[in-house]
Amino acid sequence: EDEVFSAAYFIDLHNKVRLSGTYNFAGARVELAHSKINVDLFRQKLEDYDDKVICQFLQYGFPLGLAQEVFLEPCLKNHPSAYLYYSYIDTFLHKEVSKHGVVGPLPQPPFNPTMLSPMMTSPKNPNSRRPVFDASWGDWSLNENTPVKSYMGGNYDFKFPTVLDLADLIVKEGRGCLLYKRDLSRWFLQLPVDPADYDKLGFLWRGMYWWFVSYVWGTRHAGV
Repeated sequence: EDEVFSAAYFIDLHNKVRLSGTYNFAGARVELAHSKINVDLFRQKLEDYDDKVICQFLQYGFPLGLAQEVFLEPCLKNHPSAYLYYSYIDTFLHKEVSKHGVVGPLPQPPFNPTMLSPMMTSPKNPNSRRPVFDASWGDWSLNENTPVKSYMGGNYDFKFPTVLDLADLIVKEGRGCLLYKRDLSRWFLQLPVDPADYDKLGFLWRGMYWWFVSYVWGTRHAGV
């Protein structure tokens, strides 16, 4: 059974890291007890690769990668699709609180200041919908203040594989090749966010304050 972590635990994490004046991996290096990632295994598998730099983020949390000087404007209202399909938001939050992807609810903002972004839902298949954290809403949103194709001072060029890419693989391997799909539905939500950025991942739901402590889909670098 998963260990229960209180809202106070996450608020204390944020305060400790912010007190250091920099990101967790570069300063306080506070262990994230709520994270379930086997960092030692990642270090072992990536020992001979340049990608091993991500291990410090897996252990201490991924910064959002915002610009150094930002101006953020909170949004106090969600999109209509969140209210029209409220049951999907309710179910999502119930699950993510138990999985340590989301923290809440609290009657007051957990941080001062707290950046709030609107929630919405989008069709997932004919019979379901996916809750979305809209980090692009407004002129002063999280994504508007996040550099494109640049993360923590390093440049990158990344794109997801397309159907055509998969077709090329099939042609290359030939007729009769085996294919399989593995759906990691919570993959991004398993990646811990640096506690220094908790104050930027808030949202309002049912008159209460919540915030993400994992890399939620909708932020610019979640898929990278």
